[in-house]
Amino acid sequence: MNSKFSFRNIALLQNTYFRTNWKREIGHFLIQVLITLFICHINNGTDIVPILIAVFAVAAYAAGSFHTVHSKTNSLHYLSLPANTLEKLTSKIILSHLYVPLLLILATIIGFYIYHLCSGKPLYLNDINMPTIISMLTLAAIYMVGSLYCKKHPIIRTTLVLCGIGLLIFIICGHGATAMVNNLYKEYGTINYAYDSFSWPINISAKTMSTIGYICATINIIVMWTIAYFKLRETEA
Repeated sequence: MNSKFSFRNIALLQNTYFRTNWKREIGHFLIQVLITLFICHINNGTDIVPILIAVFAVAAYAAGSFHTVHSKTNSLHYLSLPANTLEKLTSKIILSHLYVPLLLILATIIGFYIYHLCSGKPLYLNDINMPTIISMLTLAAIYMVGSLYCKKHPIIRTTLVLCGIGLLIFIICGHGATAMVNNLYKEYGTINYAYDSFSWPINISAKTMSTIGYICATINIIVMWTIAYFKLRETEA
């Protein structure tokens, strides 16, 4: 296989995917529209739940990105694809990070609009914003890597790893916060006064915090892509 990167090979991979799975993709789209309508009907208005479902659906799709490399039969098909490692990875990134999120967001918006037209209730789309998109992309990158490292039940195992990391961070931050409060209590005598008298050494605005969060998420996504690339190279070796 030619090691030179070719967009033509990526286009061929995308074309093969959609020719094989177009019925399933239409089904996923309609299911998301129906879920949105059903939840809006139950909650008597537009709600964030369909958006959260779309976010988790993106993660679930990404978790199955490379399930074929773990099967002897399917791995032969994967290795025979007319593309090099970078092209295969790029094709999966386009599907899991661009196509699927856009498909589900569009289905959710259409569901909201149908409910709005049928019920006359106010249309609320503020939850479809940049943090939602960043969350989708971040989870897609993480679960795509999980699909390479977990031979069985990648979505469950990757979720458990994320929960474990989150718990560890919570324990560390909680311990640090407890120590800080204890020190303030010793200095000021009461917790309430300690909180009132304490000021952060650095004044960071909400906009700056959001920018820092986006930068960290972008770095995380790039790191996940890099890990996926080298894991694929190792798998194909």
